[in-house]
Amino acid sequence: MSADLETAVRITARLYEMRRAARMLRGEKYADDMVSFKKGIRDHAKARDLDLLPAATELANNAQKNGSDIALMLVMAAFVELTEDESRG
Repeated sequence: MSADLETAVRITARLYEMRRAARMLRGEKYADDMVSFKKGIRDHAKARDLDLLPAATELANNAQKNGSDIALMLVMAAFVELTEDESRG
């Protein structure tokens, strides 16, 4: 496996771990959180003329700078959800 592919696989696994953790921590609130956070990513992407990944990364970095690990995790979980939504069509 090439180094680039290996890195991509590790990052993908980490994103899915974040989503699992978010589901566990937020419980019944997770679905509502995802509605809000997916909209936030889409709106940020549109406002800044970005694809979803750079938009989610910017929002996650801002959450981290503000000391909100939960928001960072929810942003990345929402990115996973958006990616899956797009792959389903």
